[in-house]
Formats: sequence, C-alpha cells, structure tokens
Amino acid sequence: MNKIKKKIPIIFAIVIIITIIIMPITLNCSSKENEKQALTLTIDSLIKPSTISFQLSPQPNAIYDKIEFSNYIWDVKKSENRVGPQNNIFSNSGEDIWVDEFGYLHMTLHCRGGVWYCTEVYTEQSFGYGTYIFSLDSRVDQFSADTVLGLFTYSDKKKNYHTEIDIEFAKWGDKNNNGAQYVVQPSCIDKNIYYFSPDQWSCSSIHLFHWTPQSISFISIQRYPFHPLTKDYILASWVYRGKYIPPEGNEKVHMNLYVLENTPPSTEDDIEVIINKFEFIPLN
Repeated sequence: MNKIKKKIPIIFAIVIIITIIIMPITLNCSSKENEKQALTLTIDSLIKPSTISFQLSPQPNAIYDKIEFSNYIWDVKKSENRVGPQNNIFSNSGEDIWVDEFGYLHMTLHCRGGVWYCTEVYTEQSFGYGTYIFSLDSRVDQFSADTVLGLFTYSDKKKNYHTEIDIEFAKWGDKNNNGAQYVVQPSCIDKNIYYFSPDQWSCSSIHLFHWTPQSISFISIQRYPFHPLTKDYILASWVYRGKYIPPEGNEKVHMNLYVLENTPPSTEDDIEVIINKFEFIPLN
C-alpha cells in the first residue's frame, strides 16, 4: 500500500549563505598543482545541525512505496529476491526506512532471520546540471568495512555510463582502506576516482557535488553547532575535468545503504544513517 508521511517543518533550521574557496591557485595546465584547482561554490539554505539528539522509533506496520522527504517525492526500492548493488535484498518496510516527525530520513540495515535488509530511495524527477547537497546527521567514518552508503545520480539508460556521479562511504571489505570516495563513472579509470578518509569529530556533515558541462566539483564539510564554517571544516574536495563528464538527462538522485555481497557487516548491531536534508540548486 502507498503511504506518504506528512512532512513537518524541521526544528532549529536556519537559512545561511556561505561562499567557500578551496586552495585558490593560478590555473596552469603544465603544473602538478593543476590537480588542486580552485573550487568556488556558493551554497544556499544549508541547515544548521540540531543541538539535540533525537532517537525516534521506526514504524514496523507501515509499508512505503513512496515517501516525502525534503519536499520531494522518492520511490522506495523493494526486492523479494537478491538484486544489485552487491546482490542484496531491499526493504520498504517502515521498520527499515522512515521519515521522522522532524523531517529527517532514516535509512537502516536490519538483520532479521539471518538476512540483512538494505534500503534505497530515488527521486521521481530528474534534475540535471546544478548542485546536489546531502546533509547527514550520522558518523560515516565509523562504518564497518562491509557497509556502503551511496549518494549519487543514476539513469536506467546505459549510455554515458548511466550518468552516474557518486559520493560513496565504504571500505570495500578492507578496514585499512580510506573509507570514502568521489567517483565519475566509469570507475575502472584511476583518474575518475578520488579517495579520502572522512575523519569526523561531529555527527553532522555536508557532502555535495556541483555538476556542469565542463566540470564536476566535489566537497565534504564537517558541521559543528554554533561554529562558523571555515576551511578547517573541509574534510575533502576534488574537481574533475576529465572526458567522462556525463550530459544531463533522465538521471535520478539515489541514496542507498547496503552490504557487500555475501559479506554481512562485521557487527551484530543494526546500522542506521540519518539524512536530515537533500537540496538541489539548478545551474544558472
């Protein structure tokens, strides 16, 4: 059955405008410093992190084909049999995925009967060129080595490598790996991936990419209550200007939380990620 939870305005949200300039340099195509090109982004309407921790209950009797989150309608992925990514089962039960009374999206990994149930949502609409902002209230640096959180665009059409642009938090089975990566598909090309360690000292962070026909700029920012955002809060940044920048068209925004194939999380506890906001700012 279809249920769309009514969104209640987020408490403690404020509107701020910031401009972040990372490593301004003079562009010189013959220099190695060209890999650290200037990234200038204006980010509107970022949500200030809450100073109160909420632990709200799931809705075990609810089934969601669609949910409303951040003023968009999202389809909820469900599979009876194992499907991709990584040959998993995806749940649309309110026990596994829900939007709480503050408007925050909760995505979980739950183990029931020896089976891990994963979660994924994707937008009904396509957005195209612009800035995609994901605001999290969870420690993405504390995942088990077998857990993956993906924030990305994806098209069902195979051309242009599914128009896939990824922000991923995963160690891919090796606890010594960095734990995060920016990707412009195809990922088999080394220059299309930027690895980093998302070392956090706060539960709140912002991760975004700015997609244009000429470049894709990524940035991850630490958030901390009542502290102004400065360069010290930047976890990572990267600018991609390679030949695989996809053209816009038919892509949807996806967010998923899953486990590696045949490798359950190295924990007996359920895993939960809270996403307090998604925002899209169109190009121009």
